[in-house]
Amino acid sequence: MGTIDELSSFLGMAKRLIKNKKDKSILERIQNDLFIVGRQIFGLDSRKPKQKTSSQSIRYLENTIKKLEDKIRKLEKQYPFSNFVLAGDNLPSAVLHASRTVARRLERRAVALRNKRGLKDEDILVYLDKLSDLLFSLACRYNSKNLRRC
Repeated sequence: MGTIDELSSFLGMAKRLIKNKKDKSILERIQNDLFIVGRQIFGLDSRKPKQKTSSQSIRYLENTIKKLEDKIRKLEKQYPFSNFVLAGDNLPSAVLHASRTVARRLERRAVALRNKRGLKDEDILVYLDKLSDLLFSLACRYNSKNLRRC
């Protein structure tokens, strides 16, 4: 539960640093989804959860990643880049990269939980995998604003 809270806190910081309303909306939706993930993982709902991580949430992440990657590809033509990632080009990108690493840790912990307790909802694992991919793409987008790329 602490890792979910940590990730949500980093996303809140990123949301505060970012001026783009669409990107703020993406981060806020993720924060809300994380509450649902936490409730599912720790069984805070009744036996049948009222809300659950759904294929719709996963599709939202996939579509958002695709849109971000399309925008990055357009910039790639103007500003070629290497394959190395150096977080810290600017504060929003650095916070998004930190969020991505926390999301990866959360994913590893969810896999371990599944292996120990038999976490039954595989959609949680898929969601967390896509989430870190989205955060990477978003961080790259903010790096690209300073003519740097991931």
